[in-house]
Amino acid sequence: MTTAAIFLILLLFSLYGWLASLEFGASILRLFPRWNVVRRPRVMQLPLLSVSTVLLAMAIGCTAVMFQGAFVLVVRPPAAVLTVAVAGLILRAVAALFVYYGKLAPGVRLGNIVLALAGLVTPLGFGAAGIQLLTGQPFWQSGDGLALFVVLCSLWLAQGIGFVHFLAGRLAPEGLVHTTRGLNVLFAAAAAIAAQCMFRHDYSHLFGLPYAYFAVLSAATVLWQAAAVLAGKEWRLWWYLTFLACIGPALLLLANHPYLIFPTLTLNDAYNTGVHGVTLVACYGLALAAAYCGVRLVARSLSTPDA
Repeated sequence: MTTAAIFLILLLFSLYGWLASLEFGASILRLFPRWNVVRRPRVMQLPLLSVSTVLLAMAIGCTAVMFQGAFVLVVRPPAAVLTVAVAGLILRAVAALFVYYGKLAPGVRLGNIVLALAGLVTPLGFGAAGIQLLTGQPFWQSGDGLALFVVLCSLWLAQGIGFVHFLAGRLAPEGLVHTTRGLNVLFAAAAAIAAQCMFRHDYSHLFGLPYAYFAVLSAATVLWQAAAVLAGKEWRLWWYLTFLACIGPALLLLANHPYLIFPTLTLNDAYNTGVHGVTLVACYGLALAAAYCGVRLVARSLSTPDA
């Protein structure tokens, strides 16, 4: 049950990160309206904000239930970056209400800038907290943590801007195409350099096959991009980045096994043994229902251009 609980929590956080990248892409469309060549999705930000916030709340709630005895120990080490993430979450919600209900015009305006920056800070803050659980210290205090944070930032930016490119398709402006290409190359290079640094440190507990899979799949982004360019369907590389964003946390969890917080707390010691199988099944059902609603929402938003 411990493994099932961990993968449930990872599923929720991964889905939250994916939807948050779509929110960031939507805010970029407001900030740079010239990239919105097919005029969609102009107003999908608020529905996405609602679904992603529900997924985040469910992920935090499941963490509290599954690791009830150790929840404080899990939250206390990355308290600083979690505070930044929560502040960004609140600021993003306020900015979204101001921008959409205040009917702020698209373009480089203060409200749109705050919305984009808040949408960038929040998921990266939660990601930084996860990196601290992997390395046992803040990401800026260790080489492995800093390398992982650079990989996280580059992947998340590539996925968010890649979503804008995916929406534009063949009609994508040249500036958008060059931006997505640069971010994809940056992510692949960052992943390769991080793997090289980590594999040279034989004492790193993350050194192992799961992390090697993640590094190889990340570095292969350049090859997939070259194939997509030759096929004339470069915008579809966004699906590969989505796959990496979903499978990456699971591979890093396997690399960190058997620790929940390296090097002080293992998964078995942290797991709340009082959790019944019925509770776990119910949590999985709620998670899958929320994921289904989120995917349907995204599909409906993408299939209906704005008038």
